Amino acid sequence: HAPKQNKVAAQDAIDKIVNDVINNPNTKPEDILYLSGVLQEMTSIETLNNPKARQLGFDQIKKIMLGENSPYITPQKNIPKVDDKTLPKKGTINREWLDIGTNKQDGTNNTLKPKEIGDEFRNILKDAVSNAIEDPNKFNQNNGKKFTDVLNDVQPKWDKNLNPEAKKRYIKYKIGPLKPYNPKGPGPKKLPPLNPGKKKVMAVDMTFRPTIKAPTMPDI
Repeated sequence: HAPKQNKVAAQDAIDKIVNDVINNPNTKPEDILYLSGVLQEMTSIETLNNPKARQLGFDQIKKIMLGENSPYITPQKNIPKVDDKTLPKKGTINREWLDIGTNKQDGTNNTLKPKEIGDEFRNILKDAVSNAIEDPNKFNQNNGKKFTDVLNDVQPKWDKNLNPEAKKRYIKYKIGPLKPYNPKGPGPKKLPPLNPGKKKVMAVDMTFRPTIKAPTMPDI
């Protein structure tokens, strides 16, 4: 394991790189797309076995879409309702990538291939959120589920884009645990009364009549 100060320095370096790419006016959409792909790989347990490192990659993808000071970067118990006041302002680079990720916009406005870039970013986002929801670390799981809530508020039914296993876990999270049995409740419905029918004697013929045939001789 790397010393704690080295981990903090690495986190600060990644944070600075993401900020520099987002805030640089000369940044091209392809640059942000490439950076997003690298961050998405960080969210996979096959790439990194440290849960905090996977969380860092996921939070940086969220930052591209929401901005550095968004209340939705770190999951909280009582996050504010999603509306235009809590989302990045329209016209900002963060809002553009948020709209692309939620399929409200095909792609960036300053590229010759907006649809291709948009589709690739949406796939990156889908895989990153799915990785978080399927993460063995409970904090990262909750992080992915809460962010899916935010994306669903921006674009209803966005969770349909999740990978099958992640979608199943998200639906289970929304339904919640099964309610415990209440013995004082109404209980199961009573069965209708049994109708035995009319009494009747049925005669059964038990006579055995054997039939014996002559054996058939084989052809020789």
